[in-house]
Amino acid sequence: MLAFIGGWVDVATFVGLDHLMAAHITGNIVLLAADLQDGFGESDLVKVIAIPTFFAAVIVFTLIHDRHVVRAKTREGRMPWILVLEAFLLVIAGVLAVATTDGGRPVSFGLALPISIPAVVAMACQNASHRLYPSLGPATTVMTGNIAQFFIDRTRRSRPSARLPADEDIRAGERGLPVLIGAFVAGCVGAAFLTGAIGPASLLVPAAFLVAMAFVHRRHIAGRTPLPE
Repeated sequence: MLAFIGGWVDVATFVGLDHLMAAHITGNIVLLAADLQDGFGESDLVKVIAIPTFFAAVIVFTLIHDRHVVRAKTREGRMPWILVLEAFLLVIAGVLAVATTDGGRPVSFGLALPISIPAVVAMACQNASHRLYPSLGPATTVMTGNIAQFFIDRTRRSRPSARLPADEDIRAGERGLPVLIGAFVAGCVGAAFLTGAIGPASLLVPAAFLVAMAFVHRRHIAGRTPLPE
């Protein structure tokens, strides 16, 4: 689900907010460099602001996490808080889009900036979560590394006699890479069609998924043995 959301948000902002990548934030550096030959425009300014915003959001999220979220004694108890925070940010972006834009028409700088900032911050939280909790598995916001790992895995499995260093063994979480990649692609395709029809208001869709995930996760935790005091 996180891979689906990561793909959805990145394409929704790319299509609806003049080629801004909210999740693949370093991709904006590539786009900015490529656009220099045509001159600097308002859409480039949104990307310029988004890059340090992403970095600052990771710092703030880490501080909030280490001060407040860690009060839940297990990762399972912390994840609903993280999911709700990310959902809240995407709701802000989606509501602003509903209130200020008209369907799929192009968004001006004055509208794109307030819509894009909470989306960028939400993806910073999702990116940071994978670093804070490596057991979540491969990254869910950018698939390039996962696709490379997928083909590395397949190549190694075709040579069962190959002797590999222990630290290069395939992690158990990476065996689900095909599902992860497929979910990301599904999110990208869904966002492309819906954002083309209604604009960046499509960001409300991943927000709804995050709320549902948090609810299911909390119900799952409630059904388990209570944590020790």
